[in-house]
Amino acid sequence: RSKQAKLKSHVEALERFTAEALTEPNIPFLRPLNAVSYNKLLGSFSKISDLCLYVCEELKNLSGAESAVGFPWDSITRDLVSIRI
Repeated sequence: RSKQAKLKSHVEALERFTAEALTEPNIPFLRPLNAVSYNKLLGSFSKISDLCLYVCEELKNLSGAESAVGFPWDSITRDLVSIRI
């Protein structure tokens, strides 16, 4: 949960920084902010953040149903631990 909250706060910070940068005047000798690229990146990060939350919730639900359905939770847990960030 703390990693999910941290990811969400980073995405929100990127959104604030991008919005703030768009309000600044363009200075000819500085490279301008590529707003389209940053907005696409922000959209991707937002979707990834939401997807992580959804997947974690569903995994928690599956772990509760393990005994009822005979789900091979041990092998999945081992795979998830190996790719943990």
